[in-house]
Amino acid sequence: MSRLIAGLTLWLAVLVPASSLAADAPWPTQPVRLIVPGDAGGVLDIRARWLADRLTPLLGRSVIVDNRAGAGGAIGTEVGAKSPPDRHTLTVIHMGTMAINPHLYGRLGYDPLADFTPITQVTTVPLVLVVHSSVPAGSFAELVRLAKAQPGKLNFGSAGIGTPGHLGAELFKHTAGIDAVHVPHKGGAQAVATLLAGQTTFMVENPSVLLPHTRSGRCVRWP
Repeated sequence: MSRLIAGLTLWLAVLVPASSLAADAPWPTQPVRLIVPGDAGGVLDIRARWLADRLTPLLGRSVIVDNRAGAGGAIGTEVGAKSPPDRHTLTVIHMGTMAINPHLYGRLGYDPLADFTPITQVTTVPLVLVVHSSVPAGSFAELVRLAKAQPGKLNFGSAGIGTPGHLGAELFKHTAGIDAVHVPHKGGAQAVATLLAGQTTFMVENPSVLLPHTRSGRCVRWP
């Protein structure tokens, strides 16, 4: 299996009434709130702050990142859906919050089709598989052999149940025919911290939050 497990597409959306989208309507007239359904330091947060830094001088108004982590992004997305439709609240959405969560949760606090108006695609990012440096596996094949020799002994972290990283790791398990225990977290940054502490064996996540650690070789390395 390739190190490139899957892709995560991030979109920027806003909840607005259609009548407020008139071309002559002034915007923005106040600071813009950018809701991020993920924790500080996670991949969504990194992309959102990159975007906010570039939008602020273009718009002439502050763009404030508001992190709302939990439930695989469902909590933050619900906050965005229930915010006043004043055109000054934007929400970062992705395939997890829009396509996966509706199939995992019996009752969501938002309608992925009706509650948001998409603006633009922000980025498409890869997901990669990494292991803690203490794991005695110097290659992908060795990791698979290790997992097969110890069924249910290895574990992996993720940003939460149903997140792209979780599903990517489950795909890895299914394809490789191994058994490993899922350890969900409130967000991606927490999952990375757990991996760096050696409390989990491996994880599937975006390279932007893992690259410093893979480059240093102190805590994480490519399998």
